[in-house]
Amino acid sequence: MAFGQQKAQRVQETSLNIGTEWTALQGTTVLPRRFAVEVYNRSNRKLFLSYSNTQNIRAAKALGGAEGKVEPAESALTLYGRAASSTIRVMVTEYGH
Repeated sequence: MAFGQQKAQRVQETSLNIGTEWTALQGTTVLPRRFAVEVYNRSNRKLFLSYSNTQNIRAAKALGGAEGKVEPAESALTLYGRAASSTIRVMVTEYGH
């Protein structure tokens, strides 16, 4: 089934404070059978996203303040986020079967 056609049967929301180190954007326990992660940047500063926790911040995807993004991410895949400076507040919603 294609990513856009899946229907969530379970949802897990987590609020995180993200600093300048790469941080896993997920709950303390990953939602089993997860197929997507929604990230909402609740601050007014940029949030950088990557599937690697060693990536240079210049090569990462940037999410502006008060913006959201849905990324396909099964349970075995980890999406990371970090701020360029200071600490920002992020809401993470995991969707699963």
